Amino acid sequence: MNEKVAFIRVGPPIVIAKIDNVFTVQVTLNGNPDSMWIDCYRHPTDYIDNESHPSRTVVKGNKIVFFSIESELEKNVRAMDNYLKEANECYRTKLVQVLALKNKDDRQKRMRQEELDRVNEDIRDF
Repeated sequence: MNEKVAFIRVGPPIVIAKIDNVFTVQVTLNGNPDSMWIDCYRHPTDYIDNESHPSRTVVKGNKIVFFSIESELEKNVRAMDNYLKEANECYRTKLVQVLALKNKDDRQKRMRQEELDRVNEDIRDF
């Protein structure tokens, strides 16, 4: 298990559009998160009513897009970084749980196969 599983923002945020006083801001991640990470990201434990809250963003590939007014841009980018950290912690926890379940399933399959092998050995000469 890689304990360093983390998606982080790489480079500065980029303003890709402006309508009225609202900027469309894009941040780039260091990889493409899977659906389990996105689920963690979408459901942070703390709800802070800001424009970069994950419920208000779009995740596509390694990009996250959100809206922000200029005066709140720095605050929203910092909040985004915090949401990313929280999502990474949640994701690592879920990966550990998935690995534990896989190991349990593998162990059960191995035990079943060992039992079948033992029984087959016992009845081999019938």
